[in-house]
Amino acid sequence: MPTINHVIESYHKVEQLSDAPLTIISEVLWVIVGLIFLTHFIRHHKSLSARNFLIRGAFFLIILSIIGYLSYTLYNYDYSMDEKAWKGNTLAPYLQSLKEHREQVNDFSQLLKDPDKGIESIYVKNETTI
Repeated sequence: MPTINHVIESYHKVEQLSDAPLTIISEVLWVIVGLIFLTHFIRHHKSLSARNFLIRGAFFLIILSIIGYLSYTLYNYDYSMDEKAWKGNTLAPYLQSLKEHREQVNDFSQLLKDPDKGIESIYVKNETTI
């Protein structure tokens, strides 16, 4: 039986996975920027003063650290879990394991913005569809 903390933690992993395409695109762009910077650095290294050489070297290390961080982030994504799998494997078993509490309700009146429409409800069925 999964706990609520496990359900929340796995949902955060699913949310992070939605950032994966943007992370991939940004890593590709930073690799291109790094390659352009490196070719420029190699071509003009003789004409640079020691101060400019150190400054460009520092910028190159910053670019490498950005690329490393993005690679590390991509490596840590859990690609095995999507939202449908999360609902079926984590959320539905948790909701089904909760105890049912029944109360008698005498007043069903609710404040509605549109009196012709009721309040939409979401139920998790045994088929793990929402």
